[in-house]
Amino acid sequence: MTPPASAKERAIVLEMRGVRKSFGGTPVHDGVDFSVFEGEILTLVGGSGQGKTVLLKEIIGLMRPDEGEIRVLGREVTRMGEEELQDVRLNVSIVFQGSALFDSLCVGENVAYGLRERRRGLPESEVDRIVAEKLALVDLPGIEDQMPASLSGGMKKRVAIARALALEPRILLYDEPTTGLDPANVHRISALIVRMRDRVGVTSVVVTHDMPAAKAISDRLALLDRGRILCTGTWEEMDSSSHPRVRSFLEGELEA
Repeated sequence: MTPPASAKERAIVLEMRGVRKSFGGTPVHDGVDFSVFEGEILTLVGGSGQGKTVLLKEIIGLMRPDEGEIRVLGREVTRMGEEELQDVRLNVSIVFQGSALFDSLCVGENVAYGLRERRRGLPESEVDRIVAEKLALVDLPGIEDQMPASLSGGMKKRVAIARALALEPRILLYDEPTTGLDPANVHRISALIVRMRDRVGVTSVVVTHDMPAAKAISDRLALLDRGRILCTGTWEEMDSSSHPRVRSFLEGELEA
């Protein structure tokens, strides 16, 4: 399966080559290869325990692969020290599963957290402006003073997205963004991911088990199976594949 014609004309902003990772002698990744094009939404799918979230953590240096190369915006990150990684993280943000908001901080302080940590010296008036702008972007204007405990699950997800957007990253990583949400909020979050691509041009890599959401949001999908990317392509390409492992996954029969 090949990238769509529109993707071929774009720059590659993220790529993995020969990435291997084991835990306790058990291989999780056994030569992962894939590329992500600027401005696209690539969704990583696969059975449970395949190491999809580990890939996200490797991209931003929270975990290191045992072997292989990871290039983010043209820079090889696997051998970077923490100071260099902090520079990369200015351009790559992650929305963690469960949102990972700080319970002791109000919404505004949560969204501003990265700005205050990584852009120290920014005037508070500018911090307040950015926070208000990002909350409005996720359809939550004026809730800066609310505490996370007062928010619904869907609102927490949107605050987490606003926080990730505050530094205006070029790449946004989503770890199971619709898990635990009711159907209305699944639709809202899915639409928001697409809107971020269309409105601000952010490149997105999404890990999800939610196949209807994956179908709705993805420019391309990448199926991680047995430690490798089995195939990449549009939903239509994957759905028309005759590969038995692809068919088993789409029909819900692929083992974890």
